[in-house]
Amino acid sequence: MRCRNLIERLLNIINNFQFQDTYSYKVWKEILPKFLKKILNFQLIDYELIFYLRFIFETVIQFFYMKQKYNLNSEMIWKDLKIRENKGSSFSIRMITDMRDTPGIIKKEFLKHYLQLAEFLHPSYKVIQCVDLNKCTDMNMIEQLILKTIDLILYIYLRVYGVDQKICSLCHEYDLKRCLKFCLRKSC
Repeated sequence: MRCRNLIERLLNIINNFQFQDTYSYKVWKEILPKFLKKILNFQLIDYELIFYLRFIFETVIQFFYMKQKYNLNSEMIWKDLKIRENKGSSFSIRMITDMRDTPGIIKKEFLKHYLQLAEFLHPSYKVIQCVDLNKCTDMNMIEQLILKTIDLILYIYLRVYGVDQKICSLCHEYDLKRCLKFCLRKSC
């Protein structure tokens, strides 16, 4: 599986990341690797796999939103997250629509991908008609969801921390289009 190699290489790259604040460390060094490893362990197409993809995606979107709002001030971020948790709104679509300095076409790409992931985790027509995901979804479609999720989370990483040559070469090798466009635009 092409995604398996990508995830393994990404985990090796993430292992070398260094972060000064606790929130970034939690997201990129603890949460992301834990759930990427869970995705690696799947043999069958399953709703749980989609849940992990969506959780990773939401976590990184939330990270970007909080970073833009509080400039990685972990103390303020933790306070905000606690308030959001009490209100039951740790993640919302507005975190995507409110992405600052992000062109509308990119926001639409993020929204479209989020909706593709959410379609499998809500009682949608597709889910109700197909309780066994293995019978009505092919591995290629799941692989595309995995690739797109990784593409968009790496795009956010690059937006926050700047161009990283290892990530850019990974984006090039696996044809992660959004991430690659960012690398090419910023390296000129």
